[in-house]
Amino acid sequence: MLQDQNSALACADVVFNLPVKEAFTYQVPDHFDGMVKVGMRVFVPFGRRRLTGYVVSVSDHNEKEFKLKPIQDVPDADPVISEELLKLTRWIADYYQSSWGEAIKAALPAGLDDTSLDKLSLTEKGAQELVDGSKSTSATHILQTLSAKKGLTPKQLERSLKKKYSAGALAKLKRDGLVKSATKIKRSSLSYIYEKSARLARSLPTKEEIDDLLKRSPKQRTVYEKLCKEEVSIAKLTEEISAPSDAIKNLVKKGLVETFTNKKEKAQASEESDPQWTAESPLKFNEDQERCYRKLA
Repeated sequence: MLQDQNSALACADVVFNLPVKEAFTYQVPDHFDGMVKVGMRVFVPFGRRRLTGYVVSVSDHNEKEFKLKPIQDVPDADPVISEELLKLTRWIADYYQSSWGEAIKAALPAGLDDTSLDKLSLTEKGAQELVDGSKSTSATHILQTLSAKKGLTPKQLERSLKKKYSAGALAKLKRDGLVKSATKIKRSSLSYIYEKSARLARSLPTKEEIDDLLKRSPKQRTVYEKLCKEEVSIAKLTEEISAPSDAIKNLVKKGLVETFTNKKEKAQASEESDPQWTAESPLKFNEDQERCYRKLA
């Protein structure tokens, strides 16, 4: 009897940013019915942890022979991963022998999972519903809080309401069009980037020897003279000098220049300047990616 009841429940296959290749199946609770779509993120229990996963398939029945754990929350109103990106990341995972979730994580904007801001706000319909006062107690608490404190994240809302918070009530308010959710990216101020740079070698030959080494290489001379003034990142050199990479390699071989990697702190992006991200946001490929994508399509 339990199996019959279980099989009638909707479920979703979820992958994670973990080195685990198989998808995990979770039950879609009644209050999320119709809301969970392929390409969305979900919050689910995973062992003793609560993780962000990516929905890769949805079914209206469960074929597993055991009781499924339920999805705890759905932060997205719309998919953040398009069908095309799902296909591409699946191919990447198979080709590079990684997990699908790791490939999806790498393809999404940096920080979307870890420091994303899912801002909740009332719609006009939600504001009117609050005036009419026809909703359940849990829903009313959410509407009142979002009316008083605009732009809360789900975590902030849960902290504010404590025991009065209901993920199911919030899901229903989203589904009914009373609450909307917009995802913004906010990069951590503690994150770093690694930047490759170039500088003069510590032990240089004589000026006459340098002139002899560079007399037939004007681009190498231009790069060398630039580095005589200061250490420069390869990225900055590329902006100032066309295709400097070969020149730098040859200068390294000649013992005039050395390259090194710098750890550089990222500037924290302001909340207002961060772009909204949805599956409809166009992805721009470089030439090699475009060529690869056309073959897959």
